[in-house]
Amino acid sequence: MLTPLQQEILQELVNIAFGSATASMAELMEAFATLSVPSIHLLPIEQFNEHLRTIVSDTQQIYLSQQVFTGSMKGETIFILEAESVNNLVRHLYPIEEHLTDEHVKDAVLEVNNILSVTTIGKLSEIMKMQTNFMVPTLRILTDREFTDLRELAEYDAVIIIETVMRFEREQVSGHLLILTASAMMQELQHALDQIAEEMM
Repeated sequence: MLTPLQQEILQELVNIAFGSATASMAELMEAFATLSVPSIHLLPIEQFNEHLRTIVSDTQQIYLSQQVFTGSMKGETIFILEAESVNNLVRHLYPIEEHLTDEHVKDAVLEVNNILSVTTIGKLSEIMKMQTNFMVPTLRILTDREFTDLRELAEYDAVIIIETVMRFEREQVSGHLLILTASAMMQELQHALDQIAEEMM
């Protein structure tokens, strides 16, 4: 696992990256956004679905978007919005007179996911001098809290989770953003953090 110094540096880098994402989202929404203090922890893959179930409602549809990133920094992001937030998001982004369709909903969720994912991961990889390429995001709508079809996670034995909550209080929109990397990438991550620590001395 990460040393206390590595954890402290990563926490600071994540704060910077999420700060950039907050600014980008506020520009899109033309509204004030907040992101909660991010948490960073290592979780065995068998416990990941249960972790997801603790952060979502059991009474609303769930809109779950995944975006894989590859390169020297690799993993994926998972962005989760519940139905009420999605409805408020779509109403905020599109003119009231426009006839809203399922395509509007899909475009809105994927646009938000793309801004958060690309901005956050892009900033992190830039600071840590790592290279990242983004795959096309996917979106699925779940009517319950069963996440066993997250196929891309099958290759992980454990995941490093960086997690935050995005909120637009006035617009009543909130969602969970999780950044996952495989525990197998721990060595590369530690090396990048150690280099940053040396530059700070």
